[in-house]
Amino acid sequence: GAVSNVMTDKMGRLVVVQGHIRQLIGKQATTITSSVAATTVVTAGGASVFTDLTSITVTNSSATATLVTLSDGTASLVYNIPAGGGFTIPFNPPMPATTANTAWTLQCGTSVASVYCNVVYVKNL
Repeated sequence: GAVSNVMTDKMGRLVVVQGHIRQLIGKQATTITSSVAATTVVTAGGASVFTDLTSITVTNSSATATLVTLSDGTASLVYNIPAGGGFTIPFNPPMPATTANTAWTLQCGTSVASVYCNVVYVKNL
């Protein structure tokens, strides 16, 4: 029985926000240097909050190719990064986190100079 306001343009057409409202969108940048340990690239969202990925960009600054594993602790995806290369993946629809209040991690298969990771995510309740 709650009342909700709607937004319309000057002609009365419904206005919608693509994706999510600004307050529920997050971004996080992480650098992994000479490590094969799982490194948090998206911090856990809190109780009852799912952090679903909308895009990820990973670049490898080293002269050595490596594999990286993106994981939410349950589901894992493996990607190959060439030496001096990288990739960008837009997830549409967003890549859902398996459980609420879980962090996303990135783990390098080999220790390389630096891997840079930029993630954009949405919070879902």
